[in-house]
Amino acid sequence: MADGAALSSVLGLVLFALTMAASVDKANYDARERWMKSAQDYLKQTLESEINTKVAKNIVLFIGDGMGLSTVTAGRIRKGQLKGNTGEEEVLSWEEFANTALSKTYNTDRMVADSAGTATAYHCGVKANFETIGIDSTGVFADCESSIGAEIDSMFNWALLGGKSVGFVTTSRVTHASPSPLYAHSASRYWEGDFDKPANASKCKDIAAQLIDDFPGNKAQVILGGGRRAFMPNTMQDPEYPEENGRRNDSRNLVREWMEQKTNIEKKNAAYVFDRSGFDDVDPRTTDYLLGLFEPSHMRFESQRNSGNFDEPSLAEMTSKAIQILQKNRRGFYLFVESSNIDIAHHESRGRNALDGVLALDDAVGEARKLTSVADTLLVVSADHSHVFNIGGYPYRGMDILGRRKQQRIGSIELE
Repeated sequence: MADGAALSSVLGLVLFALTMAASVDKANYDARERWMKSAQDYLKQTLESEINTKVAKNIVLFIGDGMGLSTVTAGRIRKGQLKGNTGEEEVLSWEEFANTALSKTYNTDRMVADSAGTATAYHCGVKANFETIGIDSTGVFADCESSIGAEIDSMFNWALLGGKSVGFVTTSRVTHASPSPLYAHSASRYWEGDFDKPANASKCKDIAAQLIDDFPGNKAQVILGGGRRAFMPNTMQDPEYPEENGRRNDSRNLVREWMEQKTNIEKKNAAYVFDRSGFDDVDPRTTDYLLGLFEPSHMRFESQRNSGNFDEPSLAEMTSKAIQILQKNRRGFYLFVESSNIDIAHHESRGRNALDGVLALDDAVGEARKLTSVADTLLVVSADHSHVFNIGGYPYRGMDILGRRKQQRIGSIELE
């Protein structure tokens, strides 16, 4: 009986071990098979997809200002963690596109590019000097005379000549470095208003005035962003901040001039708005021209906008309304959309705000995908430069991307 009991015990242990081994093998198989199947499904989808060789009628260019690869990675993780997942497995809207590439950035005179020189490159197709707007490299920074004769055309010029409608959306000032090469030519990105120009630059018009006065800016059907101080005289009180005035020294009210030009001379249905309620009242079906200036300077960070203290539309909402206005043109449109608060936040070492800017861009791209078709619309997402931003150490999967030390993971996976 003793020997039989021992044999029974040994057989039990063997059976238990075999059962556990089978469980481990099953777990290993599942862990491997999941990734293999994922890769095979993706390869199959790619091989079976047809190459789109059609000519695009519409183009939307999205720029995440300062959105380098590390910022994209952190933004992706942040998006997933806000859903309650670990985050690394998440996908941003543009990561579902059929084609992906890397771009190389520099200015003609600088190793590390700024937003003005890079915007001149991607809007105009010509590399330029550091901090110059819409001029070639014969134009010297802050030298007004050198910019005369160095002006170059942009995507706005070419789209308008093709009979298309144009517009732009940004969370920065509409006269800032990224949007301004679309319509302006300036030896300095900082000459946004007449109050910014030095005395020796009298021959050069400020950027805000160029947007209102000159082709192609005066043909933009959608202009949405911040920076209304450059469009108001210094005697005029800001509509939202009574303690602030406009900054123009030449007494021009560029907003009023724009409205008079569009409604009285061109006989168009035009609207100027400065807050969310006015923006929401705009019907894109009946609006030909829309000018929205939502802050004296840059628009607010997403966390501030969502706090309820600031009455501003989101980047996605502005993108949606812009597309609805522009796509009424049967010949097509060109739209530029910039999430500039990524860059502004990085300059101030505000990591959370920078990642919120990535997610704002993600929402805007998603909205554009809903409103357009790959059959006739080209969507491009890129960045103009990167920032000194990194994900340090070897954090466990699912650790809070905004955390500064080892913390409890966010997702549902148990980690040891």
